Amino acid sequence: MKKRLFSELFKLLIILFAGILYYIIILVTGFKIPCVFNYFTGYLCPGCGMTRMIISVLNFDFSSAYYYNRAIFLTLPFILSFLIYEEIKYIKNGKRPFSKASHTFFILEAAILIVFGIARNLI
Repeated sequence: MKKRLFSELFKLLIILFAGILYYIIILVTGFKIPCVFNYFTGYLCPGCGMTRMIISVLNFDFSSAYYYNRAIFLTLPFILSFLIYEEIKYIKNGKRPFSKASHTFFILEAAILIVFGIARNLI
């Protein structure tokens, strides 16, 4: 169990380090990873605005964060809660079973993002 805990914490630290590095690059250079979907189609994908949303959340500007990507902003607490719950189960049991609840959760989130992606381009 300790080995799994340290392994997962190490992965989390790498992700956090990458996120902080990306944030610093944005602040210093203004460079952001462009959306390939938007580049080729001219439409906003369901993930467009996520970087600006996260930066706004880090600056406690929640109204701007909501404006940049409503779907992710509203579902992010559920996504994070679910991922934390799944990680705790993995650390305790050592298995990553793809349960019916996980499947249902991710199908629901995908449906929300698809509907949001279509709606944000029509309105």
